[in-house]
Amino acid sequence: MYKKIIIYIVLNNVMWLTSIAMCYLDCFIDNLNYTFQDFLIIFFELLARITLVIGAISIFPQEPYSNKRMWFYYIIMGGSLTIIDTFIRLAGTLQKLLFLFLLKYSILLRLFLQKLYL
Repeated sequence: MYKKIIIYIVLNNVMWLTSIAMCYLDCFIDNLNYTFQDFLIIFFELLARITLVIGAISIFPQEPYSNKRMWFYYIIMGGSLTIIDTFIRLAGTLQKLLFLFLLKYSILLRLFLQKLYL
């Protein structure tokens, strides 16, 4: 059981560290779209939260009416709510990213068609 706990704690910390590393991605890549960077940060945050909830479900205590079991209920329910909130933020960021992508390429397409028909 402790081996599973350690594995899920390590996975959770790796996801959070990756999310934090995405904050400094613009230092290494020039002209990085900040909306894309925000999308990556929220995506790895979502993965970290999902890992926490899956870990809590997989090591759920089997003794009925125990205090430990109540804390795991709390982690699973609270984690599920934060997963929903993070997923909504991820969808909003993806919508902004797609809008910027379509706007950029519609301008390029318009310029191409103007040069083609002139």
